[in-house]
Amino acid sequence: IAREISIRKKKEEQLYSLLNDKDIQLKETNHRVKNNLSVLHSLLKLESDAHDDPLCRNTLDDAAARIYSMVVLYDLLYRTDMHLELNVRDYLPAIIEEVVKVFEHKSKLTTKINIESFTLSAKILSTMGILINELCTNTIKYAFPDMENPEIGLSVSKKGNTVTIVYSDNGVGLPESVTLDNSQSFGLRLVKVLTAQLNGKLQVDREGGTTFTISFELKNHAQNGSSSGRKQLAQERDG
Repeated sequence: IAREISIRKKKEEQLYSLLNDKDIQLKETNHRVKNNLSVLHSLLKLESDAHDDPLCRNTLDDAAARIYSMVVLYDLLYRTDMHLELNVRDYLPAIIEEVVKVFEHKSKLTTKINIESFTLSAKILSTMGILINELCTNTIKYAFPDMENPEIGLSVSKKGNTVTIVYSDNGVGLPESVTLDNSQSFGLRLVKVLTAQLNGKLQVDREGGTTFTISFELKNHAQNGSSSGRKQLAQERDG
């Protein structure tokens, strides 16, 4: 009996050692990915600053903002002990803050953020981060021409198995003629693709500005949503 206990204890110690090594390797991987993305983000910003063409600068800034949403995610993954899940409240506000920095009238911009404290997988959060980045970027570009009190709102909640994202602005509003299907804006088309990747439902309200409501079910959504999102993204790119 003593010999069996000793063998079991030794195996348990070996298992704990392997798990610790895996934990260290995972943190190191997240750190390296974050550093590489940070370098790419900086290069895009430098390239943007070197161009005088507004269209070129906007394109590079948009790409840099998408990269930044992933930089924040991997930074959190490196600093937390929960490698598979992260708190939504720790991640999403930083995305809004980064996009607002490029708003020339940011001193007048009001942000109302109400995000419940709950955890989601890093895969889902990555998609949500890019989605919110796109919505915020489009708002800043087009919704506030000469407005005195521009405002952006974001609320994220979880009820049962359903996650709901409500993003709003008090801008000029999305024209009735513009839909996510016929929009010439790559950002809005990407919002549609990312919603499909979450296997979610998207509703647009044009009253008093523009409000996007996105809801998705956590149960069994990942595989179907990811496949659907990749297919739509390929269609949007080829189209």
